[in-house]
Amino acid sequence: MLRGTVLTVLAFGLVASPVSMAEAGNGYSVRKEQGQGLRWNPCQKEITYKVNVKKAGNKGKERYAIREIKKAFRKSGRATGFKFTYKGKTRKIPSNHRIAKYREDEEIIVAYAVTKERSKYYSDLVGRYPGALAVGGPTYSFLPYDFNGNPRGAVSGRGRVVLNASMTKNMPRGFGYGFKRGNVLLHEIGHVMGLNHVKDSRQLMSPYIGGDTRNGFQWGDQAGLKKVGKNQKCIKGASSFFSGS
Repeated sequence: MLRGTVLTVLAFGLVASPVSMAEAGNGYSVRKEQGQGLRWNPCQKEITYKVNVKKAGNKGKERYAIREIKKAFRKSGRATGFKFTYKGKTRKIPSNHRIAKYREDEEIIVAYAVTKERSKYYSDLVGRYPGALAVGGPTYSFLPYDFNGNPRGAVSGRGRVVLNASMTKNMPRGFGYGFKRGNVLLHEIGHVMGLNHVKDSRQLMSPYIGGDTRNGFQWGDQAGLKKVGKNQKCIKGASSFFSGS
């Protein structure tokens, strides 16, 4: 959505939990399900991703878009400790299904889409939020309750980033300070990994991308990504929900 000179980056498809004072003070907010932080299983060897850049423009722009996405995942890998592995192209546009045993082979799909386009399930950009610059988030499953009937939280095993092609294919590309497409990609990958929006405009997980946006993940973003990253405890039983876990 256009707000003067600022475009809003939305993570709709997620219901953001309220930011606690402690998390707000740390500059990040972790998505919670059943009272526990939503994250990927640190014991999986890698997280795979595919891309759909058919709507990114001409062949040259498609090639650049792939390089840009790969670089965004390399940066995200350094911040989280996870190994992200590129698995090539796909024709799919990821759905906005959030709680499911997602049967797709790809763990994360990054796609350019137009709002009139419908996928097998339909993109977040089609219908509720056609004016969004981009959307992103995880698909997760709830873990079984323990023997005492207490919730054990949830595990993420699939994720999606959908870029509004009409709004992003010609925006300033690459990474750096300001209104850059690379910052949009990093922001949405942050949502995929389990981060919410924050009110602190200094952080990349702020819901606004504009001319004063800082270069990449900031101290709060990095603290949050570490909180949901590879150095956390393994999630028992995660492999029963997602084949990649």
